[in-house]
Amino acid sequence: MIQQILTDLELTRFTHRSVTELSGGEQQRVRIACLFAQTPRIFLLDEPTTYLDYKIQLKL
Repeated sequence: MIQQILTDLELTRFTHRSVTELSGGEQQRVRIACLFAQTPRIFLLDEPTTYLDYKIQLKL
């Protein structure tokens, strides 16, 4: 499940890096990946696509 989330959000190439080394959009994708990994029944998000490129926005 985790690998699929990383693949879907195009994060697999960043697994060896600290979050602080990532761009704003990459950090936002990490936050979203963490949320999906917890498999909540309800998502409450405030501007979840801020800093994300259009391609990733469409995937979400």
